[in-house]
Amino acid sequence: MSCRSALLKDIPVEQIGLAFDIRHATIEAGLSWPVIYDVVKPHIGAIFVKDFVWDGRKAKHVPLGTGRVNPKFFEMVKKDRFRGPISLHVEYLGKEGTQANIDALRRDLKVLRGWLS
Repeated sequence: MSCRSALLKDIPVEQIGLAFDIRHATIEAGLSWPVIYDVVKPHIGAIFVKDFVWDGRKAKHVPLGTGRVNPKFFEMVKKDRFRGPISLHVEYLGKEGTQANIDALRRDLKVLRGWLS
């Protein structure tokens, strides 16, 4: 029995959906994030995108493409033909204001589009 069937075997895909956060999956699972993605893939209803670096033992938010999130994830998303919403987060800014957030979103969206193309 696969991990997917063991964990979610009695739950129809139509009855449960989740938001897959690649940043958190990478932090929590390290190099094993592809296993987690594979297990929950049929139930993913949305994808959250943000990046991080290690600052000692703590994860620190950084602009997309400058941290530990592996662009390979987005190749997998494309291959799997994911059609749900993708939510881009710029949590590394804090309270820097509207224009700084718009600029960060534009910059990170360019990176994301490159990874998805």
